[in-house]
Amino acid sequence: ATGVFAVAFPFLPRHISLLGALTIGIPGFFLALMPNTERFRPGFFKRVLVFSAPAGAIAALAAFTSYGLALNIGEPLSSAQSAATVTLFIVATAVLIQSARPLNLIRIGIVALMILLFLGVLFVPFFSKLFALSLGPERYSLVAIVVGLVGAGCIWVMTIITDRWRRE
Repeated sequence: ATGVFAVAFPFLPRHISLLGALTIGIPGFFLALMPNTERFRPGFFKRVLVFSAPAGAIAALAAFTSYGLALNIGEPLSSAQSAATVTLFIVATAVLIQSARPLNLIRIGIVALMILLFLGVLFVPFFSKLFALSLGPERYSLVAIVVGLVGAGCIWVMTIITDRWRRE
């Protein structure tokens, strides 16, 4: 998409590392260690693909929309990159919540801790500078949050639809 629309890439490498750690790596490690009483069912690959392909498309579309809107309203590149990162975090957290079901106190705690860590990166000056991320009263912040919440809502609707297919 960046090649087609001739715009700079919407993320810095450190943004991808942060997002990967807080939405995939760290929670995935702890969720994988939790006890699981569900019996084996054939069709694992199909169930994963039916969930992950639409979720990935929604996440990509939301992040690129946020990035494009921020650039379109005249925000500098660094602010547009922050908008894309915040949006992608919101959508990826929605994916994490759906993936962690059935939710219990420990799983909710893991998700809440990841959200707190991301907020720490946004609002603690040392980490904000280190990751080149910010969220303030500027217009791009509103764009990032609104587009992220719309994307999270789309993840929720998509999950309702795909859960029927995944049970088959």
